[in-house]
Amino acid sequence: LPLPESAEQGVMVGLEEFRLEPVRVDLFGAHPHLVVFGDGQCGKTNLLRGIVEGLLEGRSPRDVKLAVVDYRRALIDLASTDHVVAYTYTSEMTAQLATEVRAELRRRMPPTPATLTSPLESREWEGPHVVLVVDDYDLVASPSGNPLNVLTDVLAQGRDVGFHVLLARRVS
Repeated sequence: LPLPESAEQGVMVGLEEFRLEPVRVDLFGAHPHLVVFGDGQCGKTNLLRGIVEGLLEGRSPRDVKLAVVDYRRALIDLASTDHVVAYTYTSEMTAQLATEVRAELRRRMPPTPATLTSPLESREWEGPHVVLVVDDYDLVASPSGNPLNVLTDVLAQGRDVGFHVLLARRVS
């Protein structure tokens, strides 16, 4: 990949097929979430790792916090960074993490608006961006339940409250 230019936003993840220009993922921009689909052993975990490393580059733990859900423990090396507030690999641990993340994000949501213009004026939140990294989502969302379901109501407001989901799963 070419060297990144400082004016460009996002993490470079590859080259566009026809123009051969860099393709970037900017979770802190207009699209706060990314879902990666792929077959087994195609590089989904390495892509997640590369995006996370790019997100953390030049940012302190006060700017970005990671919550990692990794049932196969393929991203365990990320657990040792100062940015990681939680690393889970069981359904019980993930359920507790999801509940805690949801509570934090609900605190960031603006109060019930008194007028029609107040939602636009009260979009400011304080604290770090929270990035939920989920590898092998197909293992997390099992027939016995999905511990991340409690986060579905805060996904739509992700950009407004500093919540970002970076998720990889099998195509099937």
